[in-house]
Amino acid sequence: MISIITGVNPARVSLASIDLNLLLVLHTVLEERSVTRAARRLHLTQPAVSNALARLRAALGDRLVVRSGRTLEPTPRAAEMMPRLGAALGGLAAAVDPRFDAATTARTFTLADSEELSELPRLAGAFARRFPEATLRLVTVDDLAAALVAGAADAGLGPVARAGGGLVRRVLYADRTVRVVRRGHPHARAPARLAKAARIVVHGERERAAPPGVRVAMVMPDYMSAALAVSRCDHVTVLPHRFAQSISRLLPLQLVGPTIGSAPIALYWHERTHGDAGAAMFRDLVVDAVAGRD
Repeated sequence: MISIITGVNPARVSLASIDLNLLLVLHTVLEERSVTRAARRLHLTQPAVSNALARLRAALGDRLVVRSGRTLEPTPRAAEMMPRLGAALGGLAAAVDPRFDAATTARTFTLADSEELSELPRLAGAFARRFPEATLRLVTVDDLAAALVAGAADAGLGPVARAGGGLVRRVLYADRTVRVVRRGHPHARAPARLAKAARIVVHGERERAAPPGVRVAMVMPDYMSAALAVSRCDHVTVLPHRFAQSISRLLPLQLVGPTIGSAPIALYWHERTHGDAGAAMFRDLVVDAVAGRD
């Protein structure tokens, strides 16, 4: 028997007792964070969506979504269900109608990135042209493999590692790191003095980004935060070279010194989506964006 287990109530809920349309409504509400937008996307009325949520809440014994300001936020139970629902509904859609039309699909495509996506502007433009009715969702993850296995992402960018676990990969490029300072930094042309400047590091990279004896002035959650911070002070940070080049076009930043090291970056996906036409087209779009073919 297929069952759904709640985090609070240990009682089993039979899938046969659930109207699958209710799960589609829930997944859409979770993606849109709004009953109004979900109703518009599903071509339903707002009362119909609210009624569907009420029926599913009663069946599962969980509130599923709660209001937070002007948006709806998932309960822990609903957050756990979301990636599984996405994978299951995508599989059902492909089973019912394997045809894929990029111009009309309303699918949500999720790309996970373990760092920052340096090609985001190019990817956003290409996605809008190729999938005009679809939704692009970008997420940062600590465990790329787990996100792909759980169905929380259609594809992901990350350092090359042993694939395994049902994952497929395609190596795209080798990235290096580079020191970055604000444009006009007083020591930008004095490497010896710059080497001793206080550092802004990304959480988890303290050892690599700050040599012994160099003071760590700030610890940031991601590369974007580090880039924003270093653009307004005289500290130094170390960023992936491609990301640094991209963000320096938007922020007053200067890349200094030679690049350091070399880390191959690959595009990963799970084998269950390997033959899906939509997922394959999305992967091709990411590859083209990374290669500059938009």
